[in-house]
Amino acid sequence: MMQTIDGIQTPGNVEIPIALDRFIETCGITDTTAWRWRKRGWLNTRNIAGRVYILPKDLREFNRRMEAGEFAKEHVAPKKKKAETCQDSSLELNE
Repeated sequence: MMQTIDGIQTPGNVEIPIALDRFIETCGITDTTAWRWRKRGWLNTRNIAGRVYILPKDLREFNRRMEAGEFAKEHVAPKKKKAETCQDSSLELNE
């Protein structure tokens, strides 16, 4: 059975690597987020001729781990800062 990927017909058992920039664009994440995920070992990538790719098997593994909650952590909302008061004596009004 043949499959069409980006207009190219390939045998059904061939898995085409996904360019990291396309993955970033599709997921709606930033380059920095992708870099963090790679650094933490969450997302396995391959360098092919100077360009970074994700193999479909690695993407399936990432999705499996994500669905299992391996990357989850408790959401902590930032604390509200107290309003700062002006202590600078140079701002005093001289009348």
